[in-house]
Amino acid sequence: MNRTFLLGRRRLKQLTLPQHELLRMHTAVWAMTRGTARHEEWDDLADLLAVVDALARMAKVDPMLVAPLIQDAIDGLAVAYKVPSGQMRVPGPAAHALHGIVTLYDACLSRDGQETIRDAIRLASVANDAALHGVVVLQD
Repeated sequence: MNRTFLLGRRRLKQLTLPQHELLRMHTAVWAMTRGTARHEEWDDLADLLAVVDALARMAKVDPMLVAPLIQDAIDGLAVAYKVPSGQMRVPGPAAHALHGIVTLYDACLSRDGQETIRDAIRLASVANDAALHGVVVLQD
């Protein structure tokens, strides 16, 4: 699986400890489903997609399970990005996908620990930086 989640050609933010990210992710999904999300929540969710995709590439979650969730979430975030900050909303399928992605992130954090999440963040950052510079990162 080789994807780029740049959805705006930006660098991933510096993420804090994984357990602190979980509350931010739930809050971002809540805001996106209610049409009150800002660019900050959009950024948090775009970063989450990249990290969960990295977890799939690390075989920590099932890539066949993750791929459709990520695609639905990307489609929804693309729609939301066209709306002014503070009014962003994702359509129904994307809202369900984002809930599922946060649940997968939480399960992975609980099962595999913070170090695994940190490794996924590093992997996502490398892939993101490579894409920003036009470099193709080959994956299995």
